[in-house]
Amino acid sequence: MIDKMNGEIDAYKEIKDLCEDMNKLQHSVEIDSIIRFCDRMIEQLQETVDGAMESMYESFKKNKINGDLSDETIN
Repeated sequence: MIDKMNGEIDAYKEIKDLCEDMNKLQHSVEIDSIIRFCDRMIEQLQETVDGAMESMYESFKKNKINGDLSDETIN
């Protein structure tokens, strides 16, 4: 899930970069709208990824405290 969202973030960044390059050649209100849309999507996806990562970390800490996980190796 996180990998997919990171891929989507990369795609929106690529689209935004292309639009910014196009806007340098000839400014367009429509292209500005696409850039703003990409910025919003990047922000939303990044917040979702950050939340998922934090949730996984908290779950890991909880399991470790409860003794469900161990750092010890089995010989």
